[in-house]
Amino acid sequence: MIYRNSSLAQQILWSRDDTLLAAEIALHFLRGERDLVADLEIFLTVTATMPLIIERSAAGQVRISCDEVGESLLVTGKTAKVLRAYIDCQPVHTQDRGDMTLRRQAAL
Repeated sequence: MIYRNSSLAQQILWSRDDTLLAAEIALHFLRGERDLVADLEIFLTVTATMPLIIERSAAGQVRISCDEVGESLLVTGKTAKVLRAYIDCQPVHTQDRGDMTLRRQAAL
């Protein structure tokens, strides 16, 4: 799941992801998901030309934030797993992408 400006994200210990191109990869991933989540469209519009910070938690969540406008996305579950794989240049299986989409649609 993806949550915009979630207070839950404040309760998680984050460490910055300094992987080369992590922000660009995360942005590309988010653009591909924008049609499925209304909050994602707002986040992408507000942060369109601003630098993003990518952070990971020990439990596997990913936070994408933009300090300049106080926006953030908390990415959890299968969606976080797929995004981490993209950032780490690991293979992403079609089944993982399918599971991610099916769960999101069921939550709507």
